Amino acid sequence: MNYLVLEENVENDPCKFALMNRETSERVILQAANADIRQAWVQDISQVLETQRDFLNGGSGSAFQPGHLQGTPYL
Repeated sequence: MNYLVLEENVENDPCKFALMNRETSERVILQAANADIRQAWVQDISQVLETQRDFLNGGSGSAFQPGHLQGTPYL
């Protein structure tokens, strides 16, 4: 089961997003240097979580490719 939830909007701040554990309700707020970098991170994390969910559900989603996130801007 996929325990992580991505929250795209946090505190009305265009640079913040959060990851939350469904089981423990632990929440980590992350802040990117700017809104464009935040959007890149949100898109990449969403894709990874979707791929993981498809894999865990036995789906035929795209397989995770090592190095897939290379070139993603740093927070």
